[in-house]
Amino acid sequence: ADINTPEFSNGTFSSIPIGAISTANQKTPEAPKSIIFPCHRAMLLRSEFFQAMFTSTFREAYLSENLTVIDVNCSPEVLQIILTFLYTERADFPLEIAVDVLFAADMLFIEKLKTKAAVVISTLGSAGMSQNEAARTRGTVDEDDIDIYSIIRAAWLTRVQRLEEFAARYLAYRLEAHIDSPEFAELILESASRIKARQETDSIEMLDDIRFY
Repeated sequence: ADINTPEFSNGTFSSIPIGAISTANQKTPEAPKSIIFPCHRAMLLRSEFFQAMFTSTFREAYLSENLTVIDVNCSPEVLQIILTFLYTERADFPLEIAVDVLFAADMLFIEKLKTKAAVVISTLGSAGMSQNEAARTRGTVDEDDIDIYSIIRAAWLTRVQRLEEFAARYLAYRLEAHIDSPEFAELILESASRIKARQETDSIEMLDDIRFY
């Protein structure tokens, strides 16, 4: 066997790169879609997802003399952030991938990282909102740096109230730019469909939040 190619539990060999993401590789057209990150089971146990995996009745499937590969459904860049957080409880990432980090942390039941992602989105997003408002007063409006509709839906799916409030505030300050768009109308309809029990006021949560701000 090639000593540079690890043997996995299924008895096959892989040419998938191992280790941290290479910036040089990312810029090439043939950049790998998957990267293997060797890590310690003790560190993975800090995630409730992996803790349940290793302590369940099927734990034998993850105990082998050979290297066991666990597929995590997220990009290598996001997985590197997750593993760094599990090892160090520190996480630094840009606004551009914060929603992806939020979904991955939700999938792996890492509540602290979910909170961190929400802080990044609401803090940096608020800064971007202020810059756009300043640009508007100067007569020039830059394109939005964030997809507010994706953020709202991410907040609903991951149950992060902080992001719902941020999104409502964001839309309230920029209502004229959104109120006539089909995406805004679709969002309000989605918010209405989320109401479990109709109240006497027949209110729609997203509209109420926007009115508040």
